[in-house]
Amino acid sequence: MEVTFAVADPPPPPAPLTWGQHAIWAAIHRTVPNDHYFNLARVVVPPVKVADGLSVDAARTAVRAVIEANPGLRTRIAPGPRRRVEQAGRVPLAVAELTDGGGPDAAAAALVERLGREAFDYTDEYPLRPGLVVDDAGRVARIVLVLCHLAADGAGADLIVGQLRLALLRRTGRPPGDPDTLAAFEESAPGRTVSRAAVSHWLDGWRLLPDGGMVARPVATEQPVRWWVGALTSRALGLAAATLARRHRTSSSAVLLAVSGALIAAERGVTTTVLPVIVGNRFQPGHRDVVATVAQEGLFVLDHAAVGTVGELLDLARPAALRAYRAGYYDQRALDAALERLDTGSRPYCCFNDMRLTETPPGAPPAPGEIEAARTTTVFGWQPPQAKVACRYCLHLTAAPEAGPGALRVTVTGDTRYLPPRRIEAHLRALESTVVAAVAGSVPLATLTP
Repeated sequence: MEVTFAVADPPPPPAPLTWGQHAIWAAIHRTVPNDHYFNLARVVVPPVKVADGLSVDAARTAVRAVIEANPGLRTRIAPGPRRRVEQAGRVPLAVAELTDGGGPDAAAAALVERLGREAFDYTDEYPLRPGLVVDDAGRVARIVLVLCHLAADGAGADLIVGQLRLALLRRTGRPPGDPDTLAAFEESAPGRTVSRAAVSHWLDGWRLLPDGGMVARPVATEQPVRWWVGALTSRALGLAAATLARRHRTSSSAVLLAVSGALIAAERGVTTTVLPVIVGNRFQPGHRDVVATVAQEGLFVLDHAAVGTVGELLDLARPAALRAYRAGYYDQRALDAALERLDTGSRPYCCFNDMRLTETPPGAPPAPGEIEAARTTTVFGWQPPQAKVACRYCLHLTAAPEAGPGALRVTVTGDTRYLPPRRIEAHLRALESTVVAAVAGSVPLATLTP
């Protein structure tokens, strides 16, 4: 089965990649042959108004409408690399039938795994692999979308989900933003000015890197599957981070960025954190509603040599985080060239990625003892390892509502040659214990040990 699309507009000539696409294109090539790591997946539950009778044809029509509305979903990569937008084509549509062995969510998860296990063919394949979970009456119970990261980042994927839900109701929303508009700004003189300012910030921070980077010393024999993924699910961490954010007039993301960075620095034996952080960039003009990859790395730089406590560290976290966010929109090619000319021989080899689109408002402060009591429900576990990741330490942060209001899930993907499994777990537990302790009283920064 397939989705056939056609757009009346004349086909545009191949165009430059956007800055966000250049950034993810570089990351993809650093991760080959494990680049399916960057695939994004979303599972859509049909709206209640149509859930009882959503036919395969109606679901396919809605998917087609979304593809036709978004040039990024009709884009393949041409030599250069450049974007080549197609005005007509066919996208395979996978169909999975519900069985007696499981419900629609289990079937959708299996379909996500099947559609997402291989990297996209960036030159010949469209950047969307849709699928349907169909019950024995022929009704669509779930719609699965697996996306190439060149077409969308996490926020862009959620925009697609919103468009699809409207299309299932035979409605349309605000017209999506145009990647060509972004590319035109990025090629303009004002765009180059923005890029130069960001590159300057990066160069200043790069000069502060210790020899070999923030995660520099091999300490163990790597595991057969080299990159392990430890996951900590903690309501206590979420409550404590929100409490500290309110106290220090910053965000819980900045709290966790500062503390995780200080833990990395402590293990490295340095007093300056230099940590790339994924910046969504949706606050940039014209970025909010565009289905595209606009997220890029910013550089979080914080010298804490003269800082005595975690509380003092967090007072500095907000301005340091804002500087990183402002430096997260730039021409990746210009940054790469500037860093090559600088030639320090070091890279951070780490990153921080808060994947939440928004933070939940903090609400009322936790009751006395509530945070410590919540620690009894903290769970640590291992997720499937990765064959290759172009990083030695990658922290990902998501909400975990199934673990209680305000709960967070923090994963660290670690190169086991540099971060053996015991240190991955120790780092995550130290992150929780440090943030929780900082709520209750003063925590000397010198005592941080991962």
